[in-house]
Amino acid sequence: MTAFWTRDRDTNAESEDATAAGARARSRRLTAVDRCDRCGAQAYVRVLLPSRLELLFCAHHNRQ
Repeated sequence: MTAFWTRDRDTNAESEDATAAGARARSRRLTAVDRCDRCGAQAYVRVLLPSRLELLFCAHHNRQ
């Protein structure tokens, strides 16, 4: 699940996600300061690449 859809979930559900999804779910939450790498809008989705780099996307670019 992406941070966009899980932002308002309780911490117990997050800990279950962290166990199931590994490092992806354990990373810090996105804030209003985080920006989309494509257009500069507020980022809602973090994509972790196998090389440990991350890309941030707004909801629009995530759907693309």
